[in-house]
Amino acid sequence: MNDTAPKKRFSPPSKLLICVYAASAVMFVTMIALTVINALNPFLTTNLAVMIANILLWLVPFVFKPLFKSAISDGIYLFFVIYTFVASFLGSVLNFYDRIWWFDLAVHSLFGYVGCVIGLFFVCKLSDVHKAKAVYVVFVCVATSLAIALLWEIFEFAGDVLVGNYAQGAPILGADGKEYITVNDTMEDVICNTCGAIVFMLHYIVHTLTKKPLFMDALKNDFSSGKKDLPAQSDSAQPEE
Repeated sequence: MNDTAPKKRFSPPSKLLICVYAASAVMFVTMIALTVINALNPFLTTNLAVMIANILLWLVPFVFKPLFKSAISDGIYLFFVIYTFVASFLGSVLNFYDRIWWFDLAVHSLFGYVGCVIGLFFVCKLSDVHKAKAVYVVFVCVATSLAIALLWEIFEFAGDVLVGNYAQGAPILGADGKEYITVNDTMEDVICNTCGAIVFMLHYIVHTLTKKPLFMDALKNDFSSGKKDLPAQSDSAQPEE
């Protein structure tokens, strides 16, 4: 008996995904080498947990892509690689947060925008973004960005209280002799995230009013790819008159 069922053709990864894999592989190997050096050198003080977390972060594209396939577009992985390199590798591993006074503010501002891009991804997956009202899209994107920023600040606070980290700044000695941590760092982070979200909001509004792509069309088309359309309702399924 002949098998007439069509065989699935192998679909090679896109050039964008190949770049994501290559960058992730290079950073994965680099982080392993730096972790070994950090563990053997007593003069290096980078937290071992931070180093291990950075190793695991670079495995995300290799794990998520086979699991979610086309549900998560290659553009999301590109954003992940870029932001992880800037915020996690440069900031935490190479200690740019302490070396450059404005680096933390810039990273949080950048994430305010990137968080909105993540929100746009959800809008594209849950609805037809090309037909959705701009107010709805902007609201979901900004809300997603601020929600992620809030969860991050809660994570930093929990780490400081439970583990004794100094993510929210080094404690200062009060007049009563007790140590306190000010809310300045938290509020600066929240304000910077909000500013980044506002930049995205203005970007999307200008894109909508001018009808020009402004890179938004590329994002929406990319994030909408792989989404299954709802099956059309057949005539037999319609109620009789």
